[in-house]
Amino acid sequence: MASSQDENGQQQEFQYLVSSKGPVIVVTFVGELKSNCLEKLEACQSEVLNHESAKYFLLYMRDVPNITADVNIFFTQFQKNIRSKGHLRLCSVAPVLREKLTKLGIIRNLEVVNNLQIALKEITETLK
Repeated sequence: MASSQDENGQQQEFQYLVSSKGPVIVVTFVGELKSNCLEKLEACQSEVLNHESAKYFLLYMRDVPNITADVNIFFTQFQKNIRSKGHLRLCSVAPVLREKLTKLGIIRNLEVVNNLQIALKEITETLK
């Protein structure tokens, strides 16, 4: 599974970064999504959903080692809210995490792509 440790081997605190250009929003998550980060996740959701012109939402999860059970409902609802506004893709989900979340019905296999570059290429082709 992907590691979210700093250069000293310490577990990183959850962080996110929202980047947007035109109708595309990329949300980069770093660290484990667990109950103590729900406030940050709510702020992230609000920031993402307030982008009126956004139609393509990419959740970049390369540095997410795990999503704990107490965050599953929120993460599922976040995806549902995104789908109501446009197209969702989850990028670079660690294989073990992808398997776990798919089995639990938290993510949809058809929305998962191997990496951010593939997701951006899909969008570019759609916009042509």
